[in-house]
Amino acid sequence: MLNSAGFKLPTKIFVHGFLTVAGEKMSKSRGTFILASDYLSAIAHPQAPEYLRFYFGAKLSSHAADIDLNAEEFCNRVNTTLVNNIGNLHHRTFIFCDRNFNSMVPDAPWDESIAQAVEEAGKAIARDYSETEYKSAIERIHALGNLGNKYYQDSKPWELIKTDTAAAAKVMVTCLNLIKALAVFLKPVVPAIAKNLEEQLGVELGWNDFIFSLRNSKLGPTKKIVTPIELAQFEKLFGSAAPGQSSATPEKAAPASVAPAAAPAVPPKEDKTGNQIEYAAFQQVDLQTATILTAEKVEKSEKLIKLKVQVGSQTRQIVAGIAKFYTPESLVGRQVIVVANLKPAKLMGQTSEGMLLAAKDGDTLALLQPDKPVNSGVRVS
Repeated sequence: MLNSAGFKLPTKIFVHGFLTVAGEKMSKSRGTFILASDYLSAIAHPQAPEYLRFYFGAKLSSHAADIDLNAEEFCNRVNTTLVNNIGNLHHRTFIFCDRNFNSMVPDAPWDESIAQAVEEAGKAIARDYSETEYKSAIERIHALGNLGNKYYQDSKPWELIKTDTAAAAKVMVTCLNLIKALAVFLKPVVPAIAKNLEEQLGVELGWNDFIFSLRNSKLGPTKKIVTPIELAQFEKLFGSAAPGQSSATPEKAAPASVAPAAAPAVPPKEDKTGNQIEYAAFQQVDLQTATILTAEKVEKSEKLIKLKVQVGSQTRQIVAGIAKFYTPESLVGRQVIVVANLKPAKLMGQTSEGMLLAAKDGDTLALLQPDKPVNSGVRVS
């Protein structure tokens, strides 16, 4: 019709497919015909609108594929990227500046390698947005959050501040400018969260402000930019058994134990060819990805560290015998693999609700972790 009328035909039409719920078509009889207004009235979380925007943004691309609303995946995506990744980098950086730099952006140079990485990522993210590759944009933003958390951990500002204030200041300037860039990149998707960051940074951001520029300026009052969303908050929307909640996910924190290795809950059947097990035995061990939120040494123990880890929408405590190999500060923000279906155990009076996987080679111990960022609570198979 356009062609016959003499109008120019579009070179590309940006559309998406259907929205399904827990992998199925929406159904009024099943209670899964959900409007955005239904979601907003049912989810009792102050950032529910932002989180829905983020969830859809993390799934949409320029292709006309269906996208799925899945409660468990929703919590995993939001908590992994916004809370445990970007929220963690923001909070630890701002609190450190509050305590050590009088709530100021220090007057110091930034790390040029990080600035260059952000500039290159900014160009790619701009292309993603212009081509409606929102999923790709979110993945690049998540990777930058990982870069910032790794830089923070590797730089150890909590140690530098005791001996080299200038070096600690450089770390803070770098992290604050990276957070500013993340606010710019997130603004099209979660504008209210970006606004919160703008207020705390004391700036109003346009797109080109992802370039590093902050130095020697006052920061606003520190407050958390995001809070976790729990699977239970979807019960009103979906009913008591939320679609998308895996039957393998325990209702309460089931697991337990510590360090590198443990036997499955049911002893494996030995194969005639040697120390082999049947596949059914392996399936009984529930391995999932997790993100370490906090870490501290257990009193009166040289070996044990008490961890708070995010496993999907759950926060669990795990006690691990890794203190001789890792400091608590070096663990925060790491992604690890945990055994998620062990019974709780008591260690030095502390309850352990899971177990980290690690490889021990003589006097060396290495935690197992994904080779690239993934959502917490993802099943390892």
